[in-house]
Amino acid sequence: MRRILLLGVIPVARAIGAAAPLHAQAPGQQGGIMVPALSDQERWDRLSTLMVASFTAGIASYKALGKTAEDYGHYLGELFAPGWGAPNSGSAIPVARGGLFNYSSFRGSDAEFVSASDTAATIRFRRTHVAFFGAQRTAIGVSLDEYDQMTNAFNERLCAHLGLRCTIRNDGDWSYWTYTGRGRAAVVAFPRGTYSVTLGAQDVQNNAPLAGIWEFAWAPSGRFSVRQDGKVQVEGEYALALDQIAIRNETGPLACPGPATYRWAVDPTTNALFFGRLADDCEGRVQVLTRRGLTKK
Repeated sequence: MRRILLLGVIPVARAIGAAAPLHAQAPGQQGGIMVPALSDQERWDRLSTLMVASFTAGIASYKALGKTAEDYGHYLGELFAPGWGAPNSGSAIPVARGGLFNYSSFRGSDAEFVSASDTAATIRFRRTHVAFFGAQRTAIGVSLDEYDQMTNAFNERLCAHLGLRCTIRNDGDWSYWTYTGRGRAAVVAFPRGTYSVTLGAQDVQNNAPLAGIWEFAWAPSGRFSVRQDGKVQVEGEYALALDQIAIRNETGPLACPGPATYRWAVDPTTNALFFGRLADDCEGRVQVLTRRGLTKK
């Protein structure tokens, strides 16, 4: 299910700093050695620091080979770009959201969207990596400027792969990243029609009645209907805004009482439709919409 990455469910390239929740360990004897307890935040802080250190070490190793920080950034961009989508399949908001998820993992980053439209998106975050380089702005023979050059080169390669343009501007403690344009293969209009997905027992653990063949019909009128094994279970209304879809006013045997908001994306190679939860308290609806991609009929 690699294409879920376009929904911001973080893929390999975005998984930096996106591990599963951590749990603090009580202090105690391990093999005769007393091990201190670390809180979840302390563990996350250490991981974030190690990530910056690993990138810095990568730059240092390239410099030792007579190459530059930009060379290392281009290498990383080419390595990770396929995990962000097929060539020329990018659009501004999903890619910006992926960057936002990455930098939200750093303590104190305060990552946020500044602006967004169908062809441009800007995010900003605090440059928490600056502290790693200390007062001299240098660590293991690598300067802060070289680290920033590596980051710029990485984004250059990533955006080129996805068919986007990107710019990075540092302003004091903040870094502003802007993505513009869209790839030739990008899908930016919600593809109305009828879609189906088959969910097995393993897909809906602890909610066995949700197993079966589901069909979603998204009509141009803003109405939708949902069938399970041929029987209408839900009808309602939907509204679109950029890459988000709002679901509301559901009726039927399996209707959810409250509204919901999801982001949507289409795999340009298979035309499968994917949804990612933004706000929804109805776990049954979440399971059916997000477990697998929906195939157009």
